[in-house]
Amino acid sequence: MGDINFISREFEKINISIHKFNHVNIVLILIASIIASFGLLSNNVQVIIGSKIIGLALIPFISLCIIIISLDSNKIIKSGLNCIVFILICILVGIFIGFCCLYKHYIIEPTTEMISHTNFKFKNVYLELLLSFIAGIGVYYAVIKTSILALVGLILVVSIIPSICNSGLFYGMALHEYIAVKDIDNSNNKNINENNIENIKSHIKSHIKSHINLGNQSIFIFFVNIAGVFFGFLSMFLFN
Repeated sequence: MGDINFISREFEKINISIHKFNHVNIVLILIASIIASFGLLSNNVQVIIGSKIIGLALIPFISLCIIIISLDSNKIIKSGLNCIVFILICILVGIFIGFCCLYKHYIIEPTTEMISHTNFKFKNVYLELLLSFIAGIGVYYAVIKTSILALVGLILVVSIIPSICNSGLFYGMALHEYIAVKDIDNSNNKNINENNIENIKSHIKSHIKSHINLGNQSIFIFFVNIAGVFFGFLSMFLFN
């Protein structure tokens, strides 16, 4: 079994502390979330890839993995809360941007990148899990070899921030559609045929359901990636 203190020291050699999560981390997560969201909305693959690097998105979750192994309950709770803050920031940024873009008619439907980050990965979930498991093994060896370049390369493989932001974008679009239905219910529609109103509402509600389902799939892909990396890293830690 590996040595937790040894792993912590190896992280520190590449200027990463597994116990440190401060305002700098939060700012970087915010920036990465905004960049990822606009990359998804503009179908810009390069921007999406770039957002994965900012803030080294895997680090809080790898830190949680290491701390769980230590069985220190106080540190586990603190590290877990850091990860929850990370996820909430990404989701809330995605919701805000998704809502505003639909409200301003910058987009009408989910973009190709938004769909591909959901449907393809969801249909090939075992392949996604295998890939992230292999990446987790790679993260372990990148750390003990103190190779920041290898670590960054592995972070590019795993979909963390884009998947969370993608779910937020879908939830934001669903929220906008939900408000639209409420506006129809509260408005005076005497000049519009009642059947037409019901058809419009039914169409919007189908959009809401679709957006929520796609958002759920996207956040599920995020958890699949995290689970794969966690068990890949853990397996190497226990065998070394």
